[in-house]
Amino acid sequence: MTLSKTEFLPALVKKCLISIIFSLTMMPLITKADENTLVVQYAPGEIMQLIAPVTEPEKRALRDRYFEQNAETARKHGYRQEGVLLVDETLSGDFSPNVFVISRWPSLIAQKAFQALPSFLGVKALRREAWEALRLYDHELPDVLSLEFSQDKAYTIAFAWANPSSPGDYAEYLASLPLLLDKVGGRLIHNIEGDRIKCA
Repeated sequence: MTLSKTEFLPALVKKCLISIIFSLTMMPLITKADENTLVVQYAPGEIMQLIAPVTEPEKRALRDRYFEQNAETARKHGYRQEGVLLVDETLSGDFSPNVFVISRWPSLIAQKAFQALPSFLGVKALRREAWEALRLYDHELPDVLSLEFSQDKAYTIAFAWANPSSPGDYAEYLASLPLLLDKVGGRLIHNIEGDRIKCA
């Protein structure tokens, strides 16, 4: 997963043989009126979880029920929502979430303890009903990570995987990003490899 800040995303994949699962441009949703920056900081061992839902207005009641039944239990296990990125446009791919929810678990152990609860099967069943599609991306942080999102900037998240027949092309793609982004006034914020991806 590559997170970059751009006003316009150029054609990133030219000769590199990588597959872009999807690429999105988005703006941060800042909930406090007196702030225009969202800062998220993770400690080593924490789980950064990005939640990408596709919502339908007519399923709002189901989603409300889901949160009523599960939010407090998740919080007791250490889950915390940090912020939301509103998706403006899907640039590539056929998955078009409405938002990206930036969240965290204190550890993989805490997350698995929540998922091991007897009620979790019901949680998953209701989740499938309440959203048209839902993908969760988990990454265990080996080091301290600080991300800052400004309300006056546009951001791009791209999910990609390497072509096994040309594994070196992914490294070439990553190496080319800073120059490509610099041409349009952007920069690479963070690159994550080896996410655990779950679809609900």
